[in-house]
Amino acid sequence: MKRLFAPLVHARTWSESLHLLLDLPFGIAWFTIVVTGLSVGVGLVVVALVGVVVLVATVAMGRVISAVERARAKALLGLAVAPPAPRAEAEAGSWRRVRTMLHDPPGWKALGYGLIMLPVGILNFTLVITMWSV
Repeated sequence: MKRLFAPLVHARTWSESLHLLLDLPFGIAWFTIVVTGLSVGVGLVVVALVGVVVLVATVAMGRVISAVERARAKALLGLAVAPPAPRAEAEAGSWRRVRTMLHDPPGWKALGYGLIMLPVGILNFTLVITMWSV
């Protein structure tokens, strides 16, 4: 019986459970930011050049998403995840600078992560609540 309840006194159990529970609110936030940014940006590219600015801001937000997730993993899981490579140097000229900012692979990867976090967050939250309830 002692072996069954032993993990309940470890701080790691509680911090990992908290990390999994926080996947849902973070997943909702990231999904909302990514879908809104991409929808508005692509929709406005056709009408006005404001859409390009929105797309650049959305890709830059991908870097913010990855920084927050790295900090969350370090704080709750004790994992030190290396940051991505710095953004490439922008060339001279406005359009080249915009193109360089839109071709940011770590930013786009983080946006993909933001899209996937909603279903993963729902699954993690449901499983943790179910397991703790049982």
